[in-house]
Amino acid sequence: MQGQHVRTRCFLLRKEKICKDQNVLSKFLAEEEVANIMFTMADEEKAGKFWEEDLLAEGRAEGQAEGLIIAIRSLMKTMKLSASQAMDALQIPGKDRAAYARML
Repeated sequence: MQGQHVRTRCFLLRKEKICKDQNVLSKFLAEEEVANIMFTMADEEKAGKFWEEDLLAEGRAEGQAEGLIIAIRSLMKTMKLSASQAMDALQIPGKDRAAYARML
């Protein structure tokens, strides 16, 4: 992540130099506050992407858990298996079984 931050900062510094060289927004870019705003915006965008990825992963995990609960219940009903037998059939690891048992 540190390398990406350095690359982003270098990219923004190059863009700032191009703007100054072409006299675009030169009055504003002369102020340090504007440069700081540019860096802050880039950092916020990266943070937003990080949170988006985190929320998507969390949603996928919840969806998988719900799917397994449905499968366990289905095996219990249609095959007349106990919860433990259904989890065996679905190869659910022992460390996860107590959590699934609570959700049934």
